[in-house]
Parts: sequence; structure tokens; C-alpha cells
Amino acid sequence: EDLAKDMPKSAQANKIFIRNLTGFSPLAGREILFLSGMDPDCPLGQITKEEMDRIQEGFDNRVRDIRQGSFSPSLYLGSKSLYHAFPVTYLGNADQSSPSMSRVMDDYL
Repeated sequence: EDLAKDMPKSAQANKIFIRNLTGFSPLAGREILFLSGMDPDCPLGQITKEEMDRIQEGFDNRVRDIRQGSFSPSLYLGSKSLYHAFPVTYLGNADQSSPSMSRVMDDYL
């Protein structure tokens, strides 16, 4: 439960990452919650210890991926086009994946 330390029970789960971790995007936080089977809008007071453990595990896995350089740059096109260093599975399938972040950024622009 360290991720939600000192946060009000009424705060939404998706605020865990942006309030407590510098440089962690809201999109990355929502993805961890999605992969953990959690609703990003769920109030922290309704999250069980087991669910918080899943969120912590999802966070730990993402940090491990970053440290190991296990990136999978992905481009999503649509009304809100975006690119990210990892797949954003809650948005569905990426329109383009690349081994290079530079390539995805070039194609985005």
C-alpha cells in the first residue's frame, strides 16, 4: 500500500501514480491499473489489500521493463492520436509498433 500512502480514501486510483511518482504519466498509470484489473476511477477507499497488491505488482513489472530496456514503442491513431514507449492495451491494438521510439515519433509527426 506504499503507492497510496498519505492519499485520501476518496482519491481515484489513477491519481496514485501522478501524485506520488515524478515522471510517471497518467496514461502509464491507467495502463498499470488496466493490466491489474482495476477501474482507474475507483476510490482508493474501495480498493482491497489484494487489489493494491496487484497494482503494486503491475507497477513493479513496469519498472523492471524500464530498467531492462524492454520497450515496445507503439503508435495509436484516432481522435486522440498518441505514441508511447509501451503498448497501451486499454486503447486496443496499436496502429503501428516499432523497435525504435524515434521511428514511432517520426511517424506520429
